[in-house]
Amino acid sequence: FGEVWKGEYNGSDVAVKCLQGVDMTAESADFQREVLTLASLRFKNIVQFYGMVFHPAMIVMELAESSLWDALRANEASPNFLRDWYNKTHIAQGISAGLSYLHSQNIIHRDLKSANVLLFSERHAKLCDFGLAQVRKTSQSKTQSVVGTLLWQAPEAYSKKTKKTDKVDIYALGIILWEIMTSDVPYK
Repeated sequence: FGEVWKGEYNGSDVAVKCLQGVDMTAESADFQREVLTLASLRFKNIVQFYGMVFHPAMIVMELAESSLWDALRANEASPNFLRDWYNKTHIAQGISAGLSYLHSQNIIHRDLKSANVLLFSERHAKLCDFGLAQVRKTSQSKTQSVVGTLLWQAPEAYSKKTKKTDKVDIYALGIILWEIMTSDVPYK
């Protein structure tokens, strides 16, 4: 949720995620969770967090060239690096490494999709948008809420009764890999 704008911080271009009309109390639990999660993560395949502002609610993070979603749907006439299998493999490895890191930190992303994979120079992939991330108390912990984006959700994610594990992220990774290979939208 929110709009993303290009800004400048310490002489570098940055992305500024703005949330308009957000009350920084109970309604902003997702925003506060995203900030706390982002601030704690340091890995080459996770978007770098620089800071935040509470009023108005904004997150400042590194600026990407595009999202994987946008790159996969680039105009057929334009040169597209995703037509090259080496680049597809490199991006898939980056996504997998970022997800492996999150799981090693006991974090379930819960909204992994191609729009939440940002692409940087040299086709470097980084995961972003941790508003739905769930920090597990132990490696055996599970969550019970229904969240995420439908086309990338594991079947068990549709039920409030079924406990979710990091396997919901693995399912979403499979859908993203399918997108990378086919350059198509899942489940038309």
